[in-house]
Amino acid sequence: MPIAGRHTVELYCDVEHAAGATLLKVTTAVFSGRRRGDALRTARRAGWDVNEVWGRADRPACSGRKGE
Repeated sequence: MPIAGRHTVELYCDVEHAAGATLLKVTTAVFSGRRRGDALRTARRAGWDVNEVWGRADRPACSGRKGE
């Protein structure tokens, strides 16, 4: 019987001020892939800045990156 696996990465950004604008709500996003690296790659393509060493994730509006 085959084994099916899926990894899910849930990211959130709770920055209140970025680039002079007030951001009052917490933004969350969920990305998935066959492997953990695939899920993170999808998040980065969507514009999220993910730093696993520091345990931080910034949404596209805060990171200044635009998704594909």
